[in-house]
Amino acid sequence: MKKEFLERYVREDRVNDEPASNYRPVFADALAPRLRGLSPVEAALEVNLWCAEHVTYRFNDSPTSDPLTTYYRGHGRCGEQSVFTVAAMRAAGIPARQVYVPRWSHCDDNHAWVEVFVDGGWHYLGACEPEPVLDRGWFTSPACRAMLVRGRGVDGGYENLTPRYAPTRTWRFHTGLPGGTLTLWMLNDGAFHPIWTMTTDDRGDAALELGLGDLLATVEAPGVWGELLCKGKEGSEFTIPLGRPELCPERVLRFEAPDPPPDFPPPLTAVQQRRREEMLTQAAQRRRLWTEAHRDAADAPDRPGGQGFPAPFTDRAVAATRLPCGDQLFVMGPAGAELTPPAAAPEELLRPQPMPITVSGPRLLAWLRPGEEPTAHFLNELAALDVPFPIPVETRTDAPPTDLPRVLGLDPESLPLLALVGWDGLCHYAGGGYWVGSAALLARLAALLV
Repeated sequence: MKKEFLERYVREDRVNDEPASNYRPVFADALAPRLRGLSPVEAALEVNLWCAEHVTYRFNDSPTSDPLTTYYRGHGRCGEQSVFTVAAMRAAGIPARQVYVPRWSHCDDNHAWVEVFVDGGWHYLGACEPEPVLDRGWFTSPACRAMLVRGRGVDGGYENLTPRYAPTRTWRFHTGLPGGTLTLWMLNDGAFHPIWTMTTDDRGDAALELGLGDLLATVEAPGVWGELLCKGKEGSEFTIPLGRPELCPERVLRFEAPDPPPDFPPPLTAVQQRRREEMLTQAAQRRRLWTEAHRDAADAPDRPGGQGFPAPFTDRAVAATRLPCGDQLFVMGPAGAELTPPAAAPEELLRPQPMPITVSGPRLLAWLRPGEEPTAHFLNELAALDVPFPIPVETRTDAPPTDLPRVLGLDPESLPLLALVGWDGLCHYAGGGYWVGSAALLARLAALLV
């Protein structure tokens, strides 16, 4: 390997913007006995298992902690888990980098994971999420719907990794503004957030390989502004008009997410599945002992301050409604305006997408937690319907299939998890958690499927 590559991905102590810490001797000493005699692939998988034995997911909104702090605390959000895992890989001599989606297109969130360079190429894995093989994680299918995936290149700058994960095309932007700052924005959590910035060439053009959904593109220079909502499913060449747009709160716009993937990774073999279960059990048991032994560190308060994400637009107000298919209906008005999120007609809520499991439809699949809220509210609403539910209802009390909630853009912890499946075996609507009127809405939507 070239010196520059090793300097960046093995010897570099900091992974992103976390504080520097002397983690390397601590991690190297702990890992060395476990990695003797292993191949590079086996070593990478073993390091990730070790990481899962010490750190689990817990959301926080504080600045990213350093790897040693995350190690002793035993928890962190995905950004901290991935920094910790990259640090452990590097301490073991395995080239590694953090990879992330700045903002998902199909749901209101983001995610970070890890790539390792083994057997002559980059391979991905979920940080602190052990699997028996590389290039597998709960985010495999959601990443197919990403507009942009990025990581640090050898030079330390951002590298566009989207084609490794999602269908892409080359987007070309024409602005007529040479040397302008072109920024790409994603609608997420009810605001537009920047995900990539470029400088236009001497003709005012720029190009980038991106996913197949929508983006807002803006271009600016001193005293000049232009913007355009670019519809990725309608083309790949966009001319951005200069001048401030008129913000019309009455105009409902649609921000489309890339389509779901047509198929999914093959299931693990029986042997791999057993190994995965063994790894998860081992990680949970050892992590519990580790956390109990370091309870003072685990309960330490977060550092003050936010994560430092780039600020969203501040010159306008946005109100958005996220549809189950991942698209959004939204309106924009001047900053400070009180806007109402657009309402969606029932037929707009339906959009077929493949399921990672085989289902004979039509039916409503409902994963519930009986005796607890909000399952009880949903069941009460279901029983109170004036007419029988128009399709069979199949209630389940087991855990949802591993990848199902994430594929459908849902939080796996938000039960009841509901999926309307049509005659075609596709999911036409999915929802998680409880909201007033959920059973009645599902009945109206189910009637549209038969």
